[in-house]
Amino acid sequence: MSTRRHTLIAAALALLGAACSDVTAPIEVRATVVVPDTLVTSQLASSNAQWIQFTLPVSIRNTSSVPLTFSFCGSGIEVRSGDAWSNVWSPYCLLSSESEAPIAPGETRQVTMTITAAVGGAGGPMWGSTSVSGTYRLEAALLADGLSGTIPTISSNAFILKQGN
Repeated sequence: MSTRRHTLIAAALALLGAACSDVTAPIEVRATVVVPDTLVTSQLASSNAQWIQFTLPVSIRNTSSVPLTFSFCGSGIEVRSGDAWSNVWSPYCLLSSESEAPIAPGETRQVTMTITAAVGGAGGPMWGSTSVSGTYRLEAALLADGLSGTIPTISSNAFILKQGN
């Protein structure tokens, strides 16, 4: 084969490879989610229920190649029991629309979540553990344009939750 023909074939393969890897590759949601190591709850009471509440500052660094949007309604808190994690809290969201601006690739965004949960009585969302104090993590739901199916979540670092007054 001639050098020119080799060059044309190599160029065609390079373009085909680039097109397939960029256009048809699946969207991967990658991020680093960091929360403080220790948080303390406040206790609230009403006539029907006892509540806990705490503020969860969250730092999200988008390490994907596409913009990501944080979804409060798709996120949740998990508790560690031995080596396993299980859901202990998810927010109630009624016909909510996500209002966070997209996080550009390489950008870090600070968001603040207020977690309120019933620990006794008739109220919700309920705290799904018999104890408040323990080791937890945030499962942060992150949306990407063009992504369909289950909303991907990224686990934060573990944090200690202490029951306050």
